[in-house]
Order: sequence, then C-alpha cells, then structure tokens
Amino acid sequence: MNKAAHRGLSAVSRAKKNKEVGEAFKKLFKKKDFSQYKLEQATGLDKSLISKIANGYTASPKPATLQKIANALEVELGELTRIFAQSTVQSQHSAINLQPQESVSKASISNNSDFVGREEAIAHLNMLIDCNAKAIVIYGKGGIGKTKLANHYFETQKLEYLQLQVGMQAQYITSVKSWVNDQLRHQFKEEPQQQDFIGTLEQLKRNLQNKPVGILIDNLENLLDENGKFKKKHIDYLELFIRVLNAPNIKSIILITSRERLNEAKLSFVEGYQLPELNEIAWRKFFSRFDINVNCPAMTAIHKSYGGNALCMRVLREPIQTKYNGDLEAYWQDNKEFLLKGNIKDLVASQFDRIQDNNIDAYNLLCRLGIYTYQKIPYIPRNFTWNQTCSNS
Repeated sequence: MNKAAHRGLSAVSRAKKNKEVGEAFKKLFKKKDFSQYKLEQATGLDKSLISKIANGYTASPKPATLQKIANALEVELGELTRIFAQSTVQSQHSAINLQPQESVSKASISNNSDFVGREEAIAHLNMLIDCNAKAIVIYGKGGIGKTKLANHYFETQKLEYLQLQVGMQAQYITSVKSWVNDQLRHQFKEEPQQQDFIGTLEQLKRNLQNKPVGILIDNLENLLDENGKFKKKHIDYLELFIRVLNAPNIKSIILITSRERLNEAKLSFVEGYQLPELNEIAWRKFFSRFDINVNCPAMTAIHKSYGGNALCMRVLREPIQTKYNGDLEAYWQDNKEFLLKGNIKDLVASQFDRIQDNNIDAYNLLCRLGIYTYQKIPYIPRNFTWNQTCSNS
C-alpha cells in the first residue's frame, strides 16, 4: 500500500502548501478547545497526518479521515468538507494555469453561459458524496442558484434522476403519494401493487435498489415550519425519507434544495450544505460572456446591492445588454434607486409570503419597519415587536 493512502491522504505527485486551508482547519479545532495532540488522541490518526493537515499540506484528506475528525470535534461533516473543498478548487485553478489546453473535470466547470462560480460548491458536493453522504440538503436564500446547481451536478455526472417538485405555494404542494405512483408507472413501468402508501413506498424502494438513479427534491422549505421540521399535514414526505431514501441498499445520490435548513432528528443521515452567494468574480465572468463592460465602478456596487444573488444576475443581464448596449455603468446610474423589478420583486414577495405563513409576528415586524424607509434603525424596542395583546400574554 502506498504511504499516502495508508496515512489517509489521496496520492499526489507533490504536496503543495495551502496556508489558508490549514489556518481554517486550525481555527476550527481550536474553537472546539482541541490541540493537535488532543485531536490525535481522539481520532487515532497519525501525528504526522494531523500536522500535515493543520499546516496546509492537505492533499485532500480521505473521506474516512474527515469522518473521524468530524466525530471527534462533534461538528457536521459538511463543516469540514467546506474547508477542504477550497483546496480542491485551488488545485483545479492551478491546473488550468499550468496547462491551458487541458480541460478540468466536467463536474467542476460548465460551459453553460449562466452557470458560473460554482467550482467550490461542486467540490464540496463531491467530498460529501465521497464521505458516503446519502442525501444532501443544499440550502440558502431564494434565487441563489440551488436548483441550478443540483441539476448541473446530475447532468455532469451523466446520472439519470427523478425530480420531485414540491411546489411554491401552500395550496399547490405536490402529493408525495401521487408522485410515488407516477414514478412507478412512468420511470419503472410498473403499476402500483398496493393500495396503501407504505406498500407503494416499499415497491419504489425495491426498484431503486435495482436501478441506481439520482433524486432531486426541489423547494423543500414549503413543507417545513419555522423550526425546520415537517408540518403535520406533510408527514407523508417524512415517510418517503425514512422508508425509502434512508434504506441501506439504496445507491441513489439524493440532492434536496431548500431556503431553510432541515432540522428533523429522524433525518440525521441528511447532510446540510449552505450555498453561498456568487462572488464578484463570477458576476464579472457572467456579464463578460454577453459583451457587457465590467471594468467600471458600477460592477462592485451592483454586485453588493444584490448580494451576489444568481437570479438577480441573470435578470439584470437582458436590460443591460439590450437596452444599454452592454454599458453597465449607464444602466446603474439610471436604475440604482429601483432595485426591485420583475422576477426580483416576485422573489422578495415570495419570501414575505413564507414569513407570513410561518411566523406572523416576524411578518408584522417587517411590515412596521417598512414605515421607516431608507432609515438605519440601531435597535428595536421590545414593545415595538409585538401587538399589545401578545405582550400581555
């Protein structure tokens, strides 16, 4: 056995130091009151391996190594993979610079014009899956690109996948019972053999054991309450997760998108990945593909104003390109006071609707704060947050 593999590292031709990754790792274990020695004792890992990781010679720790460290530090596996995904991405960038004619993994970089800046996210998903994650919730703000990332991942893996669109409004939530029956009929060419829901779940499970496929569950947040737990009226979805998606012989890769983090004790097998906003470099790359001038002060301002939101980036492209002939500076000067337009306005409205459904007190507070347009409020008096009847209860 090769020494690198024996010590829990993937074999590479030459280890290159990545100081930032090493520092991030040290910051994490120190936050948990661990020293390198204590971590070595808790994990049973070799002293030299811990030292290499802490000093930035990561060379991509093997999944088993990451799992031992996560268990010792009592952190989610995703918190560790997020750190080391940075190293993977930087290595890919180095490969591009050294060998400009060589293409990196299809799973890392897409030629799609509207898919940019997600190399680290792809690396993170790969690391979680390499660590035997059965299901991953990609969660983050609306419009940040969760569904696009999940679709892209399956497509670049050339993996056939089943898609369950939960629905965007409470009155139009997809019936999971109907979805299961549809998959049996159309994907597996079988008629549901049982009248009860549990029976059809077992039938779906048997089919998934015989045919590894991906599964994408989109917009999970509409099934959850303010605490990230399934609402009672959507308990059938919980049965799908427990009886099918967590079955030991299921080989499927399961990706789930949600604006909210899942917080169900029974679903501890589901890993979470918080998708960050796109950075300014990604926005520049995207706009440049459409001959939009990004070498202007407005580029930084517009990215900051929209928080790096991927949907906003795509919505803005059309008017800048067609109405302003690619002049981003001119567009910004004319529109910087009116940020909420079209799909962007709908995106914000849908989030307000969700807050109203799940937390009426928070919704009322936001409505009251709307009175103070363009004012900075340093703090909120307690008696301002609730109705008088609430404060007296």
